[in-house]
Amino acid sequence: MRFWRERPDDTGASPERRKLVILIPMVSHYSAPWMKALEEYFDVTVIVSNDEGNRNWSSMDYASQLHIVRGRTITISRTLRDSNGAVSDLQYLQLNWDIVFQLFRLRPDHIITGEFGLRSLFALVYSGITRAGLLVMSSETTHSARNRSLFRQILRSQVFARLVPNWLASSTMARDYLLSIGVSPSRVSTLLPPTDTTLFACDGPAFPLRSERPRVLFVGQLIQRKGVDLLVESAVRLWKRGEDFSLVMAGDGPLRSSIERSVPTQFQQRLELISSVAPSQMASVYRACDALVFPTLEDVWGHVVPEALACCVPTFGSKFAASSSEFLPQTHVFDPHQPNHMDAVLLQAASGSRSFMKATLPWTPSYYAGRLSSIVKALSHD
Repeated sequence: MRFWRERPDDTGASPERRKLVILIPMVSHYSAPWMKALEEYFDVTVIVSNDEGNRNWSSMDYASQLHIVRGRTITISRTLRDSNGAVSDLQYLQLNWDIVFQLFRLRPDHIITGEFGLRSLFALVYSGITRAGLLVMSSETTHSARNRSLFRQILRSQVFARLVPNWLASSTMARDYLLSIGVSPSRVSTLLPPTDTTLFACDGPAFPLRSERPRVLFVGQLIQRKGVDLLVESAVRLWKRGEDFSLVMAGDGPLRSSIERSVPTQFQQRLELISSVAPSQMASVYRACDALVFPTLEDVWGHVVPEALACCVPTFGSKFAASSSEFLPQTHVFDPHQPNHMDAVLLQAASGSRSFMKATLPWTPSYYAGRLSSIVKALSHD
């Protein structure tokens, strides 16, 4: 593992502007700020795929702030359902078939790409031909990779793990997974994703909510993978026991109607569902609530955890989200599969106590870009 420290020559822009191409499915409000901050160090071009059904970032303001090239893409979507027919996840496979042509047209000095797909494979080919620096960012964890097909497992361990010269893990859990498939520790750097503290901060307006306090907040897609059904079941159990709190769910998805039906009539006023909120307003939603509970069954990171902490909201996170182990004390990390764990966490969140505040400040986009630029400039071809 490499440790990147402050050096005088790492903090300023390079005298010679080098070209950096970032290959990514889409530009989100999570990634746009640090990509923009990288322009202090490189001439940055971002090659994106199509929008996905559950995410559409192309119309957002921050997309216009970057030099974006839309690659020619074939999108394959799949809806996963459980044995009862409920939607457990929405998956999208983006096949950027013209990436190699785009790379030879742009002729970058460095490439940053993500995960173990076609983008990274094409970037590996281009890097091998031109000697351009290549950094593959990976957020996959052992838990999230548990159901990957045998073909994908072989591709990762026998091709990517052996041939990719430089890796960037987004968490300790992601780094552990890379080592488990045979990546040499000397090729792995770890850098936690940043949080835009110009958007997410303790001070500011609160979103107008109709529900009474204390309010426990959930943020994310309304699908089974996010653990929303387990969260609502826990809330109903506690309400039937006489506990008094409101559950606010900010997001949308195929389980919305079933969630509304699952809450008994006498408790309907304690459940408040609000549609997906613009990134510029999300901080006000956090500030309007007394705690965040993130019960995901699988998340390679989980941006809502550091976002809530940046807004000074007590946060409880699933052990299946990498951000939980990076930012939260063990007393605030739980197993959503265990009803007694969920009930205890929800009770603690509903207490309205703000005694626990963040112990580690989330990294800012500018800090992240500075550290990332140091890693990119030191890329190895070995």
